[in-house]
Amino acid sequence: MDGDGDGDGRADVPAASAEAELSGAVVPSAASDLLSGLSDDLLVHILLRVNRVDSTEAARTCVLSRRWRDLWVQIPSLAFQCFNPDGCARVHAALAARARASVAPDIRSLAVFYYGGDSLPPTASWLCLAPPVLSGELRLKDWQAPMAANELPAGIMERGAFELLCFKKATKISLHLEFLTLMPPPSGAFNALRVLHLKRIRFDGQFILGDSMFPSLLRLLIGKTLGLVDLALSSRSLVWLKLTHLRGLQRINVEAHSLELLGVAHCLRYNLQVASFSMEGLKVLRWRDQFDPILVNFSEMPHLQQLSIFHFTPYGRPGLNPNQDRLRIINHFSRIHHLQLMVPIESDLSDTESKMEGITILPNIEILSLVLSSHGHVIGASVLYLLRMCTGIRELSLTLPEDSEVLNTCPLNCICDRQPNWRAEHILMKFLREAEILNFRGEDHELDLLKLLLRAAPGLRRLRITCHRSFAAWDRLSEDLQSWASQETSVEVSQVTTPLQP
Repeated sequence: MDGDGDGDGRADVPAASAEAELSGAVVPSAASDLLSGLSDDLLVHILLRVNRVDSTEAARTCVLSRRWRDLWVQIPSLAFQCFNPDGCARVHAALAARARASVAPDIRSLAVFYYGGDSLPPTASWLCLAPPVLSGELRLKDWQAPMAANELPAGIMERGAFELLCFKKATKISLHLEFLTLMPPPSGAFNALRVLHLKRIRFDGQFILGDSMFPSLLRLLIGKTLGLVDLALSSRSLVWLKLTHLRGLQRINVEAHSLELLGVAHCLRYNLQVASFSMEGLKVLRWRDQFDPILVNFSEMPHLQQLSIFHFTPYGRPGLNPNQDRLRIINHFSRIHHLQLMVPIESDLSDTESKMEGITILPNIEILSLVLSSHGHVIGASVLYLLRMCTGIRELSLTLPEDSEVLNTCPLNCICDRQPNWRAEHILMKFLREAEILNFRGEDHELDLLKLLLRAAPGLRRLRITCHRSFAAWDRLSEDLQSWASQETSVEVSQVTTPLQP
């Protein structure tokens, strides 16, 4: 055995005791070290494979020899699964070992998943060790038992607080805290932070996010929160913002003049007093929420390219107007470059009525995208009604359902096809130049809609059809389309080849 103890590892038992405590490993009495001849880079690569699920496995190698003790702290990513409060001691030991190492690179990824049930994850002991050695991503997820969509965990009001320290070198932080109260640091700057995800967080009334603490932030997600009453965001760097299910929100003020994408879902429905958005650089707006023009104020958005509206409902229960908020925000704009509508048709349309008649006017639209969820219902009448409202479009995209949706058979005289004359109607879309249909199955009502579209668009120059994998006759469809379309129309027919996911 040489002086470094690289032979059988026994000389390193005292030096490796802390790491052995971390891993819970048993020190071997003797072993033939056949791996020592490999290069450090290759050994670190092997440890990375061992480290993929839980870094405890990689840490166990520290008892082999001094060389292995030095190698495992070179791993750039650490992941720990803690099933009780004591399990978090391993995270502390790992970070302490990194701090003691004479030469160790910064951690690029630290993930801690806590499965402690109702007990709170102990974070103070190890979290204070992480900021100096972390220059990448921090992920902390507190797992609780599965709950219904609108159910809150038992004892939610008694849960404690999570004190977030200032990570000056971290580039991404993702926190999923099962409604622990988030306490941001009182001072300091997350200078390198580019991405911040906050999910299932409890706030103490107000959350203020500004350039002084997050000077380089690019992407921010805040979702499924409690206790957030007043949200104030002011950022010169932010380009992507998604807000979803902010329960109890009353006031929101966003000043982000470089923001390019904003998504809002289920935040402004009940308690809203005022919502102000200043975002002159916005390009994409995704809206799935209430829109009251008295309470919701937008700045001018001269660069807006796409407006996406979710759950634009063709049929619904009598007396309800499910599309009111959608139409309000659509008609807030006099011109929309690209309007994307998610159009769901419920599987059971009994005791429903058409809600399309409430649409009397739409703004000037250049590109219209319809993403349909039909549950086997006829889509032609719904699509035709929307096309009548925007005959000036120059591009059209229809996305039909994929395999994940169970296709049903319409009952006799179903409301979705109660107006059979839609197949013979004539509309003129003289500016339409390009049309695309995805997941085309070749069903009769789909073919009828396709024929109607070709009749309505004499100036169509390009038609692209991507057929569903179940459509066996897709290769003959091209010939039929050429006979229906004008000579100036280029027809492209292909079939989805992506295999089904298990």
